[in-house]
Amino acid sequence: MALETLLDHYSLRCLGERFADCANRHDYGGFAALWHDDGVWEIGAPINVSFTGAPAIRRGIEAMLKRWDFFVQMPTAFNVQIYGETATGYWTVHEVARSADGSQGNVNLSMYLDDYRKSADGWRFECRRYRTIYADAQQKKKKSFQL
Repeated sequence: MALETLLDHYSLRCLGERFADCANRHDYGGFAALWHDDGVWEIGAPINVSFTGAPAIRRGIEAMLKRWDFFVQMPTAFNVQIYGETATGYWTVHEVARSADGSQGNVNLSMYLDDYRKSADGWRFECRRYRTIYADAQQKKKKSFQL
């Protein structure tokens, strides 16, 4: 593998890891900076939303994360194909979240299917498509106390 290809691969891996880190820490400005100005973030079923442009993506992540007391995304397997100034890749991710009142939880395994484009500022997301593989949404019933 040529050194430039190796550096591009490393940069793209870091981009995906920064995505998860910014989401986990609620760093909305950092999250938006990972995208090209015309970037597209598409989240499939069961959420089914799409955001176009860094400002809309920032508003989208902020709105989604506000519902959770905590949210942790852990990226795992990563594969990328680099074609000069563009690349395609995919990630497997594991997510865990819980609502502020503890009544809802979510554990899922998903995949991100990505298109990347290199700019003067480095690699950025051009399009990121989220697909759920497995979801375990939990609703806790309030327990009644009986004597």
